[in-house]
This record gives sequence, C-alpha cells and structure tokens, in this order.
Amino acid sequence: MKSLMLRAALCAALALCAPSFAADLDALLKPFPAQNAAELDAACAPLMAGGAPLVAELCGRIQPEGSADADIAPRYALTGLVKWVGTPANAAGRPAVAAGVATALGTAADPSVKAFLAVQLQWIGGPDEVPALAALLADPATMDPAVSALESIGGDAAGAALLAALEKADTAGKARLVKTLGVMGHAPAVPACAALAADGDAALRLAALQSLADLGAVEGVQPLVDALAHTAVSPGERDALLAAAEKLGERLAAGGKTAEAEALFAALGKQPETHARIAALLGGVAVRGQKAAPELAAALDDPDAKVRGAALKAAAGLGDAKTCALLVKKTKGLPPEAKAQAVAALARWDDPAAHKAVAAAVGDKDAAVRGAALATMDGATAREARKALFSMVLKADESKERKAARDALMRVPEPELSDGAAKALDRASADAKPVLLEMLQARAMPEHADAVVKQLGDKDEAVRVAALNALGAMAEEKHMARLYEELRGAASDTAALAARKALSDTANRSLPRVADGYHARARTDLQEVTDAAQAGRLMALMLDMKPGGAARDLSAYAVARYPLDARNQAAALLGDHRDPSALRELAALAGNAAAGEIHPAVLEALCRQFSRAEEQTPLFDAMAALLRNGGLRSADEKRQALKALSAKRLANAASAAAMLLDDAEVAQDAAAAVADIACMKGEKDKGLSDAASRTALEKAKGVTQDAAVRERIEKHLAAGK
Repeated sequence: MKSLMLRAALCAALALCAPSFAADLDALLKPFPAQNAAELDAACAPLMAGGAPLVAELCGRIQPEGSADADIAPRYALTGLVKWVGTPANAAGRPAVAAGVATALGTAADPSVKAFLAVQLQWIGGPDEVPALAALLADPATMDPAVSALESIGGDAAGAALLAALEKADTAGKARLVKTLGVMGHAPAVPACAALAADGDAALRLAALQSLADLGAVEGVQPLVDALAHTAVSPGERDALLAAAEKLGERLAAGGKTAEAEALFAALGKQPETHARIAALLGGVAVRGQKAAPELAAALDDPDAKVRGAALKAAAGLGDAKTCALLVKKTKGLPPEAKAQAVAALARWDDPAAHKAVAAAVGDKDAAVRGAALATMDGATAREARKALFSMVLKADESKERKAARDALMRVPEPELSDGAAKALDRASADAKPVLLEMLQARAMPEHADAVVKQLGDKDEAVRVAALNALGAMAEEKHMARLYEELRGAASDTAALAARKALSDTANRSLPRVADGYHARARTDLQEVTDAAQAGRLMALMLDMKPGGAARDLSAYAVARYPLDARNQAAALLGDHRDPSALRELAALAGNAAAGEIHPAVLEALCRQFSRAEEQTPLFDAMAALLRNGGLRSADEKRQALKALSAKRLANAASAAAMLLDDAEVAQDAAAAVADIACMKGEKDKGLSDAASRTALEKAKGVTQDAAVRERIEKHLAAGK
C-alpha cells in the first residue's frame, strides 16, 4: 500500500511539473543515441538530475510498436540510462530509475509499451517494482516480459506474485508461471505444481513436473515414475521427463530423502535410454554407497558399452575389496566384448584379486580379452603373469600380439625380466628371438651377455643382428674379439653396421687402451684387404675407435697404392666424419690426390665438411692449406668450395671465403659468398658483426663489381656502426 501511495504522489508531481519537464527533456534527449561510453556518461548524468519524475516523463514518450522512428531518441535514452545505472559506478541512481519506469507502467495503455518497460525492469528492478510488474501478469500480451522481470528480481514477493497469478492464467500462461516458480525455487508453489502435474494438457503437465524437480519436492516422485512408464510421448517430452527425474533424484538424495530418491533411480534403471540407466547407477551409488555394488556388477550384463563403462567407473570410485571381488566374479562369465572392457578396468585397481584376474586374462581364448589385459596391466600384474607372457612371446601366431606381450613384459622389474628372457632364448623360434633380444638390450644386464653371444651363431640374420644390437648395450671387453670377427665376416651391410656399433659402444664402456688396440688391429688388417666393402667397414671402425688419429691414417691410406674405389670410400668417410681433424686431413690430401682419380671424391668430402661446419671447425686453416698445396685446381672447384661455405653463417666461413677475393678467376664469386655468409637477411637475421667478418666485408666491397652485392654490404656495415 505504501508503494502504491508513493506512485500516486509521483504521478501528481508529474502533472504539476509537466511543462517544465517537457522543455528540459527535449534538450536532454538530443545527445541520444550516444556513440560511445563517454558520450553515454555525459548524456545520462543530466537525466538523473530530474530523478524518478523525469524518468517517468521519459518513459511516457515511448510509443507503441509500429510508430517507425518517432520515439527513437526516448528509446535509446531509456535503454542507455538503464545500462548506465546498472554499472557499479552509477548504481546509486538505480532505485530512482526503476521507480520512474514502474510509475510509467501504471499509466501506460499500450501492451507493447508496457512490455518494453517491463524489459527495462528485468535489468534494474527490485522488490519495490513487484506490484507494478504483477499487474501485467493478467494480460497474455505482457505476461512473458513481466515473468522474466520477476524471475530476475527473485525473492518471496516476486514468487508470491507469480503464484497468485497462476489461478487466473490460461493454460499457456500457467505453464510459463509454473516453470518460473520452479526455477526460482519458490517452495510455497509445491502444492500448486503437484496439482498441475496431473493436468490434461501435456505441456502444462511437463512444466509442473520439471518445477517439482527444480524444487526437490517429494510430491514429484510418483508422478514422474508414472510418466516414465508411458513411452507414448514425443522424443522432446521424453528427454525432458528423464532429465527431470534425474534432477529430482539427485536433489532428494542430497537432501537425505533416500527412499524417495531410490524409487526414482529404480524407474530410471528400467528405461531404454543409455543415459537414463547410467543416471540410475550413479544415483544408486550416491544413495547407498558400497551397498550398490551388486547393481554395478549386474550392469556389466548391459548390452551398451557406455553403461558398462559407467558401472566400472562407479565401482572404481567405491574402491573396496568386496566390490572388487564382485567384479572379478562377474567378469569370468561375461561375453568377450564386455569381458575385455571389465579386464581393462580391473587393471587400474590396486587390489590383489584384480591383479590376479588380469593376469589370468592373458590366457583367455578370446584375442580381445587377451589384448585388453596386455595393454593395461601394470608392472605388478605383469610380474605375476610373466610365465604366460613369455609363453605368448614364444608361441603367439601374430606379431601384433607378440609385440603386445613384449610391451607388457617390459613393465616387469629386474631381475625377473632379463632372467626370463635369457632363459627363453634357447627354446625360442626365429620369430621370437629378436623380441627377447630387444628386451635384453633394453635392460642391458652384462650377466646375460654370454647367452646373447650364443645367438651370433644362429642361421637367421635377423636373430644375429638383434643379438649384435643387444651386445652393444651389455657386452664386455672379453666379447670384443667375437664382435670383431662378426664385423669381418658379416654377410650384409646391416649385420656389419650392427657389429661395428656393438664394438664401438663396448669400447666406450672400456678403458682407452681397448679402443686403441682395435684401431691398430683394423689399421693392420686394412693393409691386406682388397674388397672395397671390407675396407669400408674397417675404416669406419677406425674412425669410431680413434676419431682424431683415424683421420690421419685414412688420409695416408687414400694416397697409397690400393684399389681406387676403396680410396674414394676413405675420402667419403672423412667427409662425413664429425671430428675436426677430418677437415685438416682432407685439406692436406686434396693437393696430393691424383687428378681424375681420388681428387673429385676429396673435394666433394671437403665441401660436405664446409657446409656442415661449426664455429670451432678450422675452416680458415683448411682453406689456407687448400690454396697453399694446390687443392683447388680450377675456377669451378673454387666456386664449389665457395658455394659450400655460403651455406654457413660463421665468422671463420666468411674469413675462409675472403681468401679467394685475391683470386682474379673467382673474386666476384668470393665477394658474393662473403656477403651471403655475413650480411643480414631480414629483421630476425642480423648477420655477423664481429671484427673478422666486417674486415672480410670491407674487402669484398672493394672487389665486387656487382652493384647489388655492394649495396647489400654497405647496408649491413652501416647498420652495425
């Protein structure tokens, strides 16, 4: 009553002030629509000076829909003002604006104007505006915006207004009101919603059931159970009923009303929809905890994998030994697909019964079940199942399953894995032996090296190569003589490479004298070898064993009287050798190599070393040696070297290329190469700015006859000052 009296007083005040307001308001509306936040702020502040009466006058200028743009300024002004007082900085003006809008609601005649004003109150209205909005509930044309505004305001007064309007509303209006009452959680609406849950109109009935679910009311249990028993409804209504039942069950369970919640979950468990049955399982756990384990185990018979998965996940959440035992027992009788799913879930349980069940599944007759066990078992389970796993490695018909068994075995700790793999070697087939040898290689236990050496006599090369790879990880000095024999006698490059790597890796684990000894042995044997492939293997071993000294030995070998292809091979190996000594030896060799024979191979190797050089690589010294001993014999060869150097952004590469600036044949190419090496190439590539590189660039600038190269050099030098 007090609120209504205030509204009446405000209307009277408006009548007295109307001429003054009209003149002021016309001026105040000119800035609208405001173009930005600053303009809005400047335009709204004067409007607020007139308080609620001026706001009501502004609302009075809103015209019915269909009036074109006649009221565009008032509409923009009102919505802008509502937005403005809705901010924290201007919240103090919110009650006055809301009061002005509510007053205008009482005098507005057109439903579209009322609806527009109600929308504004949805954003800024409060309890004082409830009566003005409640008056709109009786008209279908204004009910919807009024309901939305009251829902936004919330509280007992708004709920009471909505509940009071329920009796006189039409069917559609009742559905709208009931739905909002549920969303608002207005508890006094429960009896009305329960009564409407039996209404003959399907939409109203559904809205009432949804509201009862929102309200967590036990009155909604039986109507929902009854509704779920009837499937002759539309898919949309069916989904809504299921969602309402699930929500109500959860709310009842959370409120301690377990019997009523169980009734709903039991009904959901009988539904054909997957998500309903999952909700029933999860609800049962929420209500009964570990006592729900039998239902979870029974759910493993469900034909839907998603339901089974939800049951297994819920059971894991319980995590007790009794639940695990139920699952293990149930798993034994499941069909293959469900059994595989259950085994994979049991593998995640830290329970002895689960470990035992997964281990037993390794021997299942179904491949999918075996695969699930192999893929998911942990180290403890694999240790328990290692006998079956080794048997699978030895007897599996498919390489995929053998690999899966190998992967599972790799989770077994030591010494069980290596001991088992070494013991199984003697009875393994040619297909299985490489798998066992890979295990031994991964664990690298020296005590099993003798067993692996025995496999070097196998007639299958794949087995021999796998044994060599394993010995590379575990062999000791006593095994190196046999590895050297394997290198010399290898029937293929693959076997030779594996033997060489095994020798090198074993030497790295031994004293330096061991590597020196095998380097010397290979150097001696190299003098007697006539086969190029054999020579290449020995030379590569020498480089592995003694990187620095071997480069010098191979350089000497390359100029001695041996087959040309072997000498070329020596040069090629030096071109790929990672030790800086290789470049020095190649530079010296280039001047001694016979033209038309080994010289092209040496030059190619030199250029490879140039193009992959690092900062510490002696490029400058190598270029000096090449020029001193005639290693670069033609302009084409010099250009070949410059091209390789151009690929590097290194100061010593720039200095090396600059040495050819004095050579008339290639001076222009050398200048371009120095620019490529040292000059910046963009914002992210600033080039080289050290003293040596700048010196090379200065010299290149004076030599080049190419204007573009000179401009590039000058730009780089200027940028570095």
